[in-house]
Amino acid sequence: MNTPQETSNLFLDVVLPILALVTSISAVIFTWLGLKIQRTHNFKSVRPIGKIRIGDYESNIFIRIDNYGTGPLIIKHIVVNGEKLKKHEGLFNKLPDEFVESIRWRNFTTNYVNRVIPSNGTLELIRWTQETDFERNETEVSEIRAELRRQLKDLKIKVVYTDIYEKNEFSDKLKLTWFSRNL
Repeated sequence: MNTPQETSNLFLDVVLPILALVTSISAVIFTWLGLKIQRTHNFKSVRPIGKIRIGDYESNIFIRIDNYGTGPLIIKHIVVNGEKLKKHEGLFNKLPDEFVESIRWRNFTTNYVNRVIPSNGTLELIRWTQETDFERNETEVSEIRAELRRQLKDLKIKVVYTDIYEKNEFSDKLKLTWFSRNL
């Protein structure tokens, strides 16, 4: 039979170091898991969520990119009908030149590469409003609106973007067939 002194020595010499080792190992494991969860959270907390939006109204037609995410959206490139837009091209470059030059645009954008859209921000690719063609009569404005819809209805747009870490690429694509509904 073990004396109380021998039991105490056994506990101090064998059991206590094993408990200390198990506690240390579990602390390292939980710290590592916590850091992994925190890192995943940090990546997700600044993730952009890009969405191509269109507007087709009687006095306002637009195509834009909205960022619904919590971090900045960095555009890598834009593809229209399977073809990347070049550095100084805009969406209106995919429309016939004589048509583009015949109307007044409210807004348009070129140079998309590495363009940043902040959280809850917007980048208009093209925008036409009836007010920009103020010198024209209602018939001419109706013809321009109808022709713009005809030109846009066959386009397919894809936006490829990344977040501030630039580890992942995301994309959104949209066929602009909505513009054909009034034709």
